[in-house]
Amino acid sequence: MHEDAQRRMNRDVAENEDLYGAFAATPKDDEE
Repeated sequence: MHEDAQRRMNRDVAENEDLYGAFAATPKDDEE
């Protein structure tokens, strides 16, 4: 059961890294 949770967390982290990579690609001055 714990392994399933670990696997799910790793997948979520990978998805978050993809989103962050796309966000980081946008210009900083776009925040305003």
